[in-house]
Amino acid sequence: YTKKFDGVELDNIVERVSDLPDPKLDPDVQAAFDVAFDNIYKFHLAQRKTQQLEVETMPGVKCRRVARSIDAVGLYVPGGTAVLPSTALMLAVPAGIAGCETIVLATPPRSDGSICPEVLYCAKKAGATHILKAGGAQAVAAMAWGTNSCPKVDKILGPGNQYVTAAKMLLQNSESMISIDMPAGPSEVLVIADRNANAIHVAADLLSQAEHGPDSQVVLVAVGSVDLEAIEEQVYKQCQELPRGDIASVALGHSFIVVARGMAEACKFSNVYAPEHLIVNAEDAEAWLDHIKNAGSVFLGRWTPESVGDYASGTNHVLPTYGYARMYGGVSLDSFVKYMTVQSLSREGLGLIGPSVAMMAEVEGLDAHKRAVTLRLA
Repeated sequence: YTKKFDGVELDNIVERVSDLPDPKLDPDVQAAFDVAFDNIYKFHLAQRKTQQLEVETMPGVKCRRVARSIDAVGLYVPGGTAVLPSTALMLAVPAGIAGCETIVLATPPRSDGSICPEVLYCAKKAGATHILKAGGAQAVAAMAWGTNSCPKVDKILGPGNQYVTAAKMLLQNSESMISIDMPAGPSEVLVIADRNANAIHVAADLLSQAEHGPDSQVVLVAVGSVDLEAIEEQVYKQCQELPRGDIASVALGHSFIVVARGMAEACKFSNVYAPEHLIVNAEDAEAWLDHIKNAGSVFLGRWTPESVGDYASGTNHVLPTYGYARMYGGVSLDSFVKYMTVQSLSREGLGLIGPSVAMMAEVEGLDAHKRAVTLRLA
C-alpha cells in the first residue's frame, strides 16, 4: 500500500528510532521545536498531580486510584498535503511522560523513502521507539493488528483524514482489541468576534485552519455590529497570498458566518457546534469561559491566535472534531494511562461495611457474594 499510495518501495518499512542517525536541522528550526517540546513537556508533566488519589470512605476502608501506563501505543502523524512534525511532539511527549514502553510513530515516507527530518527529530527527542514509514488506513491497520516488523499496539492516537478516522473507529470495534483517543478528522475553527476585533487578525485565524485541507471548515460568529465586509475582504486578500491558498479556497466554500445578538447567544451557538478550536476575540473574553461547554481547545483574547496551541503554548493540538467535543476531550497525559482502583480493609473496616454489603447481595440474590463477607465476620 505504501508503494501504491505513496509511490515508494521500501526495504524496511519499520525502523527502530535508536538505529536512525540524528537528523541535521537548521539551528533556528531546531530551536523552535525545542521551545515547543519544553512547553508541551511542562504542561503534560503537571497533569501527573491529578492522577493519584486516596480516600478513607469509612474507618478502616481505604480506596485508591492508581495510574498505569498503556504498554504499547501507536501515534499517527499525518504527512499527506502537509508534514506535521508538531503532531509528533503532541503525541510522543505525553506518551513518554506516561511511561509507555513501546511507542510506534506512523508517518508517510518522503519520495526517497526517508522520514521528514523534523518529524524524526521530534520522535527522537520525545522518546518514540519505532517509526512506521506508512500513512493512511493501512498504517492504522498495521499498528492495530501488528505485522512481522510492526509491533501490535493497544491504543492508537492522532489526527488524520476521513480514511484514517474511519479506520480507527472500525478497528476499535474489531477483534484487533485496540482503543483509540477520539474521532479526530478534518480540522475546524470557530471564531467569536465582537465589533472591536481586528479584521486582519480574524481573517488570519480563519485561514489558519482553512489551509489545513479542502475538507476543513471555518466558522465566524459575529457579535453585534461587526464589519463583515472588512473581514471578508481580508479573507480574500490574505488567501490570495498564501502558498496553500487554493486549498484554503475550497475549505472556505463550505464555511459560513453566523450573526449573534450578543455574547451569550454566540456561546450558545458555539456549544451546539462544538468546535475543535474556539477563538474568543472579544472584550473580557475570560469572563465568558464559564459559558463554554463544548470545545476541543479554547483561545481567549485578542492576543491568542489558534496557531500557538497548534505548535508551542503547551496544550495539545490533537482534538475532537465534527461535533465530538460534546463528549470527548483532547489528548492529554490521561490518554496514555489507564486507571486501576484499589481497596484495602482492616478487620474493623469490614465489620463496619460488611452488613450493608451482605444485605445488598441478599437483595440481588447473589448468595456467594454475601457469604464472602459473612464467613469472614462469623
